[in-house]
Amino acid sequence: MKRATVLKLGSIVGFILVWELIARLGIFSSFLFPAISDSLIYAFIDNPEMVGGAVLFTLKLLAISLCVSLSVGTLIGVLSSFSKSAQSIVQGWTSIFAPIPSIALLPFALLWFGLGEAPIIFVTIFGSIWMYIINIQNGLLTVKPLYVSIGKNYGLNRIGLARYIMFPAALPSIITGIRTAWSGAWRTLIAAELVFGVSAAGASGLGWLIYTQRFNLNSPGMFSGIIMISIIGIIVEDFVFKYIEKKTVVKWGMKK
Repeated sequence: MKRATVLKLGSIVGFILVWELIARLGIFSSFLFPAISDSLIYAFIDNPEMVGGAVLFTLKLLAISLCVSLSVGTLIGVLSSFSKSAQSIVQGWTSIFAPIPSIALLPFALLWFGLGEAPIIFVTIFGSIWMYIINIQNGLLTVKPLYVSIGKNYGLNRIGLARYIMFPAALPSIITGIRTAWSGAWRTLIAAELVFGVSAAGASGLGWLIYTQRFNLNSPGMFSGIIMISIIGIIVEDFVFKYIEKKTVVKWGMKK
């Protein structure tokens, strides 16, 4: 096992042990500082169906939002890379919309789409698509002209150039963009669920779980939602993206 991996795991385990020790020593009120073990018992033993249902609901909304963001963002990024006028237009859009906190649009989304999952999906898409477009556009525009010229000499059309030349060369930026999109979508989704997390069918996600347990004065319940958010984040960042990078940019010598 690499030294960096050992240090990373050690820091996580050390943090958990210190937190648990402080909670068990009663230095702070258990309501203000719940033990991690109590939160894990709440999530995996006492209420696995409720917490598991919240996780699945949140992941469903995340998957829908990211699929739309990445599909539309990729299309816009690729099309804009072939025209300086289109590049300027897209850069204008990102200058306007990227700085806006997506959660600020939730009241309007509720007016536009009504109750249900749609307003949450809308703000989640908005919170992830613009930074992805910026990354994919920058990646495609920084591809060396020599690579494009070689592709043209082989008779590749624009679609062929994008598929066989530009996308592989811009892959590090694209992966960074996907990671940024995931991060923005995840934070926006949880925030939106904290504000308005119940669909018309009565299902709810992790954000709403945290919010409702607050009214029940259930600290382990609130903290269990935070723990699940952290676990999902670790899985995506340290396993999914690491695996993708290992099989692509690291394997191809584009990143150490």
